[in-house]
Amino acid sequence: MGQRVKIQYSVELKDLKSEVNRLFKNIMSELDSINSKRLGPTIELGTSGLDRIHSLREHLAKTDIMLDDLQQILEGYVRYKAPVRQEENPKVLADQISKFKDSVSENAD
Repeated sequence: MGQRVKIQYSVELKDLKSEVNRLFKNIMSELDSINSKRLGPTIELGTSGLDRIHSLREHLAKTDIMLDDLQQILEGYVRYKAPVRQEENPKVLADQISKFKDSVSENAD
């Protein structure tokens, strides 16, 4: 398998679904190409068998990389859509700290 580079690009939120589906279609095409080779239930001993195994592993590795890329995109989207937890809101956090300080000073008395 050739060298790989990591790239980053942005798409409009409204276009994200079609972009994700485009990437998924590429993954499915890669899987179909593996299946279409009609691997069969047996393998030859020797170099031809080794070549077949090597080729299959390269296709599977390429597919796994593509799936990982897509998974990272979907994880980013899920994080984006997740509601902001109150603890992450600076004003709410400052109020909670203030209340905690007040309760500590009351208990110290």
